Amino acid sequence: MGIYDDHPVDPRLEEIALRVSKQHLRYCFEREIVPHIDDMERVLQGAYDAMTCSGDPLDAPGERLYLLSFEGIQSYVKPGIVTERIFPERLKEYEHDAELGMLVIFDGWVSKPWPNVRRWEKRVCDAIEAVPGVQKIHREYFSGISFEQALEIVQAERTA
Repeated sequence: MGIYDDHPVDPRLEEIALRVSKQHLRYCFEREIVPHIDDMERVLQGAYDAMTCSGDPLDAPGERLYLLSFEGIQSYVKPGIVTERIFPERLKEYEHDAELGMLVIFDGWVSKPWPNVRRWEKRVCDAIEAVPGVQKIHREYFSGISFEQALEIVQAERTA
């Protein structure tokens, strides 16, 4: 146990620490420097926390749409759906694949269970691909768009 482990954590300081870790990771990726594991873990935990806020609980059954942002030497966003498995199981697979590719899950969002998730996902993928400057890397993987821009599309297409 660290010297300050028994003190309450100020959420504002946690938010600042997360922003600093994201900046440091981007700096390392741009210069092809191996980043510190603490920064990687903080950023991944921040993504998990964001997903818990948007789609709580993460292990709820039902079809769900998600959006993940991966950053590393190559960065991209990935919308997708989970139908039969619970989302945390799928997320662990992405986390593992990201580590192998020297990537970090930077941001994430997941819906609450929703009807017609497949049509929603199709509209999202089509809309993201139509954004000028976006490149489709593979099926549902897109570079050239920020997580925030892609999330705006997800939200807009939910009501379409």
